[in-house]
Amino acid sequence: MISAMYRIELEKGGYRVTTAGNGEQGINLAIDQVPDLIILDILMPNIDGFSVLQRLKSGQRTKKIPIIILTNYGGDENKMRAERSGAAEFLVKADYTPREVQKIVDKHLK
Repeated sequence: MISAMYRIELEKGGYRVTTAGNGEQGINLAIDQVPDLIILDILMPNIDGFSVLQRLKSGQRTKKIPIIILTNYGGDENKMRAERSGAAEFLVKADYTPREVQKIVDKHLK
């Protein structure tokens, strides 16, 4: 599973990582745990990443959490939509190694 590569790299960097199996679970975890940062894909079961992003950015407890979109669905339209919705970064998976993603996470958290 691709998410496991990112999880391993982030844990090696000292981060505690929690994952969600779908968009609805991710929203609930974010509301309950209020993480320091969220990495979010566009394509997910139940609710797409754009809807999750909008719901989290409109929620009182979650609106200030930096959210990085990490997806295979690049393109200017998706990037602009993510930025308009409040994403801190928009990354295309093919363009970044897990180590490079960790460095971007570091930038937002340190």
